Amino acid sequence: MPALLALVASAQVGANELQNWQGTYREDPVSGALSFVAKEGGQRIEVPGIFTQQGQNTRALLRFNGQPALEYENNTVSVPYRAVVTLYLEASVMKVDCVYLSTRSGYSGAFLQRAVCGLGRVLDEHFPDLASEYTVRWYAEVDPVDLRPAIQLQLSWVTEARWGEAEVRREYLGKDELYTELPRLTINSAKARYGLVSRNVYVVYAADNLQQPARLEVADKNEQLAFQPYEPGYLSRLLDNETFEVAMGPFANGVLEASRLSVLQTGDERYPVALMMDHSEGTGGQMRSLVASYSTEGGPPTVQTLFYHRIKGEPHVVVLVSWQVNHAGIGTAGTYYEIHAYQHDGNGSLEENQAVRLAPGSSGLDGRGDFEPSSFPYQNAALIKGYLDTFK
Repeated sequence: MPALLALVASAQVGANELQNWQGTYREDPVSGALSFVAKEGGQRIEVPGIFTQQGQNTRALLRFNGQPALEYENNTVSVPYRAVVTLYLEASVMKVDCVYLSTRSGYSGAFLQRAVCGLGRVLDEHFPDLASEYTVRWYAEVDPVDLRPAIQLQLSWVTEARWGEAEVRREYLGKDELYTELPRLTINSAKARYGLVSRNVYVVYAADNLQQPARLEVADKNEQLAFQPYEPGYLSRLLDNETFEVAMGPFANGVLEASRLSVLQTGDERYPVALMMDHSEGTGGQMRSLVASYSTEGGPPTVQTLFYHRIKGEPHVVVLVSWQVNHAGIGTAGTYYEIHAYQHDGNGSLEENQAVRLAPGSSGLDGRGDFEPSSFPYQNAALIKGYLDTFK
């Protein structure tokens, strides 16, 4: 809920300019400098040499994981190589918080989608080199793994993390997943097996502990909104599915054949409600995949309704989630609503419709906000369907 509210003050204004609640980041294509102008006081900070181009390598300012960030792409190598660093301000100094890497091993075909956070490095023109400090170590882990059986449709994988009894794998089935397609990430134990519906998942390390990943971060397709973090404890509890209480369902999935959807009470403090999909996998077995987790935001989330509806002719799973809000000190109270719509991703799974997610009408408060009356009109399936029919 707060992530969507925060986006009101965090919109990308143009190709070389980005605003957030602190001020404006701006790319100067002439000098190659990155500048920041504070919203309050007008303080200006400038870092030279950030956007200097070298051959076919590119650098760009963008919003990534809900934060201002710099992207570096190396187009001169045989496999795609992309690094993104997220930025923050500390004592009038621009610093790097995280570096996110997406690339492949040129030997095994293993896909590397990893990050290191908590860096606290001062930003300078050498920011693309931050990723290379870790890639040598990571290539050494995945290069020796024999993934060739995947070409013959034999399930193969790289173990990304071990958290207690939980083993996190990036799995490959088919030639495309070794060359162009994103492989699936699963969580496994002797007791159960789960997948993550999104294939855009970063394995994240803390800068002070490169031995063991700290969490997973699930990104949307465009990677602009804040990623959804999943800690080891939550993923381990997913494997203990006997503790889950079914709140709604299971329902036949109106988007994907031979699959069923359920809303589960997970018992987790941070993500007490989850949308799960039971389905067959490419190897012929059955598995359960996590479609979405809805977080505690002051109070627990409630799934008000789940139904199927066509948006622009395409079938979608539509979910209305609500939270009770009571902030008397700022004159805000009532029920906050969010509409989520999930569609076929073209790869046998589901993905969230970003146009619906980002539309201003898809979320809102019904009650009072800032001491003023506030209403959210789409509180049942019939009204939501009418709203979704306006998407053209």
